[in-house]
Amino acid sequence: MKILVNATANNLRGPFIVTKAFLEELYLNEEFLKKEDITLHVLVSDLSLLKFSCERISLEYMTFPKKSFFHKYYFERFLISKIIKKNHSEFFLSLQNLGIFNKDIKQYVMIQTSLPISNIQFKELDIKNYFKYKVLLNYMFRKNLYKYEKIIVQTNWMKEEVVKRYSGIDKEKVRVINPPANDVINQTKKLPLGIEEKINREFFNLIYITNNDKYKNNDFLVSTIMQFNLNSSRKVTLYLSVEGQDSDHIKYLGKVPYESMYTLYKKMDALIFPSLTETVGLPLIEAKLADLPGIMADLPYAREIWGQDAFYFNPRDCKSLVETLKFFLNEKDKRSVEPQLSYKGESYMSYIQTIIDDNR
Repeated sequence: MKILVNATANNLRGPFIVTKAFLEELYLNEEFLKKEDITLHVLVSDLSLLKFSCERISLEYMTFPKKSFFHKYYFERFLISKIIKKNHSEFFLSLQNLGIFNKDIKQYVMIQTSLPISNIQFKELDIKNYFKYKVLLNYMFRKNLYKYEKIIVQTNWMKEEVVKRYSGIDKEKVRVINPPANDVINQTKKLPLGIEEKINREFFNLIYITNNDKYKNNDFLVSTIMQFNLNSSRKVTLYLSVEGQDSDHIKYLGKVPYESMYTLYKKMDALIFPSLTETVGLPLIEAKLADLPGIMADLPYAREIWGQDAFYFNPRDCKSLVETLKFFLNEKDKRSVEPQLSYKGESYMSYIQTIIDDNR
């Protein structure tokens, strides 16, 4: 069984972490691949991933599709067919939302983003992301999802929305594979000095692992924390993993090295997560593994991971978050956090097993 895997778009943030973990797990399970007579040819756009090459996994570094939309279109319309022929590939696995135009190969596609299917509003997205995800990718989903052998999603809420929004998709065609609990508990290196110096244990510390996309709701969170501190005798300090101008209780850490992530979590008192949409939100899983309490947007992605164990707020209502923070600070010592084993997830080998089971 020869499988071509496309992950050329996954060189940043969550998609990169997923791709790296996927390849690492395959690499560690090479004996399984030999037993099942499986070989994989994987297209990536990050040189650090080439270390996972072995007898059963060949990796090809390719940045051509990332140059522009037109390069991506030409790659998926024409070039990838040549790669399929060259490698005699029998199956195609995409780790980046969409398959390819080739109709002569069975395709399995993982949806990485929730933006096309979320109830997010125009004003809550950057214009570029709105047209990229809500318009273009949404259109492509409607046109192509039903063609694939299987659609892989990471959460049950994603499956329900995919089936509801895109007609013609059989519920059985959508497979939920919860991402495995990653190795964040092993990422215990010291924090860079510039980050370490910013952390003050005098106040109650909230961490938000985020980026600068508008839907991450950073501005809402910062303004609400400032308002909370103005009217509260008990101050909280918010730390964000983006660049910005620090103030007394708002600290911008910039990008935190992943190998120091567990160290950072253990210096915090809670994870706060106001994002307006996520497929799953890897920091939600990481915080559970670090035994941090969670203060979460009251949205399906957070409810599915945290259930009744988090403190929830309306991520579009400043007053709701202020009241939740007050309640949290009053109640936190009375409530226990679920142990880290409360989240397990599945193996990334399940992606390969899905193809095997479908084609025995």
